[in-house]
Amino acid sequence: MIDAEFKDKFLVAAATLALSLIAFTGQSWGNSGTGVQTSCGGDASDNWTFTTDALDGRFLHVIWTGPQGETRVSTLNYYATNTEGYPVFTGTFLDVAEVLLVDKSGGAPKNESEVMVFTEDWGWVAGNCRELGKTGSSEVSGTEFVRKSLVGSRDVSATNWLQRNGFARESILEFSEIGKIELWQMDQGDAIEVVFYHGIVSDVHLAVK
Repeated sequence: MIDAEFKDKFLVAAATLALSLIAFTGQSWGNSGTGVQTSCGGDASDNWTFTTDALDGRFLHVIWTGPQGETRVSTLNYYATNTEGYPVFTGTFLDVAEVLLVDKSGGAPKNESEVMVFTEDWGWVAGNCRELGKTGSSEVSGTEFVRKSLVGSRDVSATNWLQRNGFARESILEFSEIGKIELWQMDQGDAIEVVFYHGIVSDVHLAVK
């Protein structure tokens, strides 16, 4: 639970953020679609870590990983650019706590650039970024990147992410009351199998040829 003192600090932080967004001029994302992928990550608290992935500078989600390997996903939406010129993205943690992400690169995350992520429970934490390449390259479409992006996502969110990143669903390989395995094919590259357990992605691996 969040104590009263911490809640007050959060309200002050939220108010400060709101004031910093006064200079924002529009609600649309203006970066060109070149397909550049970036991944950032860092440590939170209580032995939790986080990773967050961006496509053309637009951050899509934060994946939180706990000490026992459990995962939670915060879907992000572009909110505004603050007075320092940093894009701000918002989401929720467990559909309750607010999540804020500030891209300190100014909208062009790359190697060694930094993001700041805020949650009610953990305050501000920092993450360092690395550029992965462009959508469709072997480096970006590798199963490790896809797994990191999808594990913990719900069925609809995972489907949207795969389609947005150039994958096409070929077939459903297995289906039962508790889960399913889907086969997805990249335009150029190997096919992958996406494993769902109770509507949540639990694993991603290369399809057996």
